[in-house]
Amino acid sequence: SVNIETIAGWLRVTRKAMSNIPGFVSFIQRRIPERFRNVIDSQVLYGDPTGSNPNDLKGILTTGNFIDQTTAVDKPVSEKLIDYISLFEDTHQRDANGILLRPAAFYSMFTQKSTTEEYTLPFGVTIEGGVARVLGVPIFTTTALNSTDIVVGDWANGAQLLTQEAMRVEFFAQDGNNVTTNKVTIRVEGNYALPVYGSDYFIKGTTARS
Repeated sequence: SVNIETIAGWLRVTRKAMSNIPGFVSFIQRRIPERFRNVIDSQVLYGDPTGSNPNDLKGILTTGNFIDQTTAVDKPVSEKLIDYISLFEDTHQRDANGILLRPAAFYSMFTQKSTTEEYTLPFGVTIEGGVARVLGVPIFTTTALNSTDIVVGDWANGAQLLTQEAMRVEFFAQDGNNVTTNKVTIRVEGNYALPVYGSDYFIKGTTARS
């Protein structure tokens, strides 16, 4: 079982800024949801409710939710991904249907050159319909991953981000000393749960080389 958690943030702005800066409100309404989604992305991966933020989601890369393969091995990223897919499907008998990489790790796979200095795709890497794949498993990139982490997983069956109440942005004039300081409080929040259905639906690897 997992708890439904309220993920929230707030800030105060002056009424003068809201009234006098062209586009300020539309900027806030665009920027706050972007920041909020970044927090959700981070919690889906690394949220730890046992730490200093007890209302965090428990992320898929939090202790107990993944297979640890973070020992540094002297191989390029593409070869490590093949190793992780093999381990995932053969040893743990799970279906690898998605790979998560940092952008830098992803782009590093396309700098391989032949002996004649021609760029070549690593073995097992293909590009189909604009999507890069390793042995047919699609690759997705995100800066929410820590710098050296790799994730290979069964994203279809391993976890779900459930939404009880979707993200909402609200403005409050009556809060704290807003009336006397002529400010407005802006709150963003949503209610979510993240069940992870076992400890072997995701492999956490590393781009680090020994």
